[in-house]
Amino acid sequence: MASSSSSSFSQEEYEYESSFSQEEYEYEYESSFSQEEYEYEVFLSFRGEDTRRGFTAHLYDAFHKKNIRTFMDDKKAETGYKISPQLTKAIMGSKIWIIVFSKDFASSTWCLDEVLQILECNRSRNGEIKGNVIPIFYGIKPTIVRKQKESYAIAFAKHAERFKDRIEMVQQWRDALNEVSGVTGHDSENFRYDHELIDKIVNDVLLKLPKDQLTIDHFKKNLIGIEERVKDIESFLSIDSEDDVCMIGIWGMGGIGKTTLASTVFDMYKSFFDADCFLKNIREEPKDKEKSI
Repeated sequence: MASSSSSSFSQEEYEYESSFSQEEYEYEYESSFSQEEYEYEVFLSFRGEDTRRGFTAHLYDAFHKKNIRTFMDDKKAETGYKISPQLTKAIMGSKIWIIVFSKDFASSTWCLDEVLQILECNRSRNGEIKGNVIPIFYGIKPTIVRKQKESYAIAFAKHAERFKDRIEMVQQWRDALNEVSGVTGHDSENFRYDHELIDKIVNDVLLKLPKDQLTIDHFKKNLIGIEERVKDIESFLSIDSEDDVCMIGIWGMGGIGKTTLASTVFDMYKSFFDADCFLKNIREEPKDKEKSI
């Protein structure tokens, strides 16, 4: 299993037994899992003029390097005060929503409508705002967002003037900011450098995605009886631990699917590491001596 200094495995030895034949376990594994409901793992909501070419662009690149499918509207143009159907579709087709609050975020009615849509999507799945929404306060204090002070106060004063006949909509925006700013997120002032904040966000998303991103239901469609075995291995993992990297051993008689089990767990968790490598059949003598380990 691949490793990095930020993750570790418990040192355990796991005996794997199976009543299924090797033929029942054999399958051609597809690295890309089927997407029946979600198009994106992450949706990025941000004020383009504030962070598009800086922080948000770097965050998007970090997700891309981890093979996390992310929606970022890099050509956002406000032609009205309502967001486009394409953006609504992307919001509804995402698993996790990251809202990057910045100084002028509240001046954009599109951004405010995105927050409303995101909260509605999260409520419809979980019943309350938790888990799937991650607010990022970039260069602005959470209290300013929550209580609409300073630049946010100025923005809402303009909205109230512009939408005199739709003041209830302005209040919905206020309520949405108050609600989402109370969700656990990250304040950029708590990080010395942007890359430290980005690393933290990516790690948080990875911790939320494993069972969704490479869902066990996908493996159940291809492998008979592997679900419980994968869960057994997962119980030994300490992905978010800061301890040194150790080892998990899987042993049992030949032909019962040990390699398949190991490769399944490997593919589920390899995105947590900076580098990965899966070596199989290492007992076999390589035909090319120069390429041997």
